[in-house]
Amino acid sequence: LPKDVGFLVGPSSDQYAVMQIHYGQPSVNDADVSALSLYLTTLNQPRVAGIFLIVGSDTIPPNKQAYTISSGCQFAGPNTIHPFAYRTHAHSLCKQIDGYVVKDSKWDLIGSRSPQDPQAFYPVKDTSLEVSAGDWLAARCIYNSVGLSATVSMGSTSEDEMCNFYMMYDMPNNGHALSNSICDQDASNNLHFPPIVPVTPIPDMDGMMEGGGQHHGNHGSSSGDGAKVTSLAWAGQLSASDSWPYSDPQKASKAKFGQISGVAVGANGTIYILHRGSRVWDIDSFSSKYTYNHVSDGPISVPTVVGISPAGEVVSSWGEGLFYLPHGLTIDYEGNFWITDVAMHQVFKFNPSDLLKPVLTKGTLLTPGSGQDYFCKPAAVTVDRSGMFYVADGYCNSRVVRFTKDGVWDGAWGDPVGEVPIAINVAHSLVILEEERRLFLADRENGRILSYNMVTGVGHVFSNAPVFGGSVFAISFSANGTWPMVAINGNTIRNSGFTINRNGVVISTWGPDNGFSNPHGLAVSPLCEVFVAEIGPNLLWKFLPVLTNITLPALMEPSAGDQPEEGTMVTSYSLVLFIAVFGLSAVVISIMIAVICCFSNQRKVIGAGQNAKKTIQTLFKPNHVGFTKLQTYDSGSEDELHAVSVV
Repeated sequence: LPKDVGFLVGPSSDQYAVMQIHYGQPSVNDADVSALSLYLTTLNQPRVAGIFLIVGSDTIPPNKQAYTISSGCQFAGPNTIHPFAYRTHAHSLCKQIDGYVVKDSKWDLIGSRSPQDPQAFYPVKDTSLEVSAGDWLAARCIYNSVGLSATVSMGSTSEDEMCNFYMMYDMPNNGHALSNSICDQDASNNLHFPPIVPVTPIPDMDGMMEGGGQHHGNHGSSSGDGAKVTSLAWAGQLSASDSWPYSDPQKASKAKFGQISGVAVGANGTIYILHRGSRVWDIDSFSSKYTYNHVSDGPISVPTVVGISPAGEVVSSWGEGLFYLPHGLTIDYEGNFWITDVAMHQVFKFNPSDLLKPVLTKGTLLTPGSGQDYFCKPAAVTVDRSGMFYVADGYCNSRVVRFTKDGVWDGAWGDPVGEVPIAINVAHSLVILEEERRLFLADRENGRILSYNMVTGVGHVFSNAPVFGGSVFAISFSANGTWPMVAINGNTIRNSGFTINRNGVVISTWGPDNGFSNPHGLAVSPLCEVFVAEIGPNLLWKFLPVLTNITLPALMEPSAGDQPEEGTMVTSYSLVLFIAVFGLSAVVISIMIAVICCFSNQRKVIGAGQNAKKTIQTLFKPNHVGFTKLQTYDSGSEDELHAVSVV
């Protein structure tokens, strides 16, 4: 970072930190032993840093040698900003991305690079550049589609394309934020770009990385000298908490929980369970037409949602007189509660400020069906950051239904129809990976996890590991919605929990010493604690991540000139965020900061950053066109649907 520049973190700015280490040759099964060191300070810096993103959006026709997509916006200020680094990102068809600032019709190059080069922020050569209110920021992406026979769309998969130019800047630390840090306007009609000047791609990096950290600047020994370091790392294993009261049958019985069908964790760490009081789901609960047989009993009279503090104390309860046979519980990004009821065949949304009545209800009361106004025993809900919500519907429809934020039907997939269908057999649990715009579904009775591209609608089998034993009941991601995934099975010889990497490989199996009895729901806390709800013995388990001692290679220690003085931040031309990287052929580090700290009333400064939330929303705006007819494919044939258990 430039002198006297830092990134702000804390409640008034960025809310979490994301560190990405990119590997040239990643290993699927080996534990990740990479290391990062981060310096913080509470001292205000004269200037603050940020990232401005220019995004192009269009389709790329086939057989074009130099097809361009451009985007540009007039900069609104209010601060004048100073670009000092840039990054380009696209997929395989893109050969070059150029970024410019335009002042009074004069075009100044911010940076130009092939997105096929290692993904990193590269320094701006012209350090005198400034961008003021009224100037234009513009980017151009150049694609080679020669040899293709079909049009390519923008999207997040390797078969799609992207057009992203990231500009890292600094500006005065005067408390004035930029009015907008994202540009996604088509510039083809109002901006006339300079002629294309081809860039020379960086050669293969494998040999360059043999010199340790020299590519990113020599901040210490790169020869491997120095003491080895023992560090703690999580390889996916979990251990049951000894002090958690609700996994002990005797202690849990005092809480008088009924069948615990769902569990969720709020942003403040409160654990919420959904239970049925004295109501049970058994073989007599439904008719052959899926209607509920005990409507005359009325709704459950006791609170069905119970809030539990991280210490295990009951802190809240609500939901009496609202549900007949509740099943799934979800808390969205805004803190709203989503509950499904398999007897009512409905989905409910509750605002946390008013839990007496739902603010949104979907489905027809006590009436099963398969049309747009009906569900049939809906099992679960998940919600993306834009407010779109998805319903796992469920036991008799076996489909996933998507709705707009306002509750308007926006299509469905999963019915066993089409040329190459994915025949879902009980859509039971689902979760979204925002950064990749993928939705994962626990296809319960097929014993597998499905993955859907939320932009194109294309789905495939993500994991059908034999260790699942023929069923997958619930899935979730670790804290803050990132890898690895955790899952539970049920109705098998040994019911267990599983940790799964991004390749669908089970890297760890965990659970109680004697296995679960009847696991049903799953949730992960912000501290990576995993909670598993058992619907039979009515227990709630708490599992803690097991950290293993791993010996790291020798750290590249900073030289004396790089060490910060007591109580200050490293803000000279050395790295503010000093990074030591270890692993298998580490190619480059891309740092995107936005939470790591939850400070009370202080504003803290960190060595790098980005408003990841806005970037993700802009990159992956849902494409609603054609959602009702989605392509799917499967990795293998499926047997006909068969009878399943009811819990």
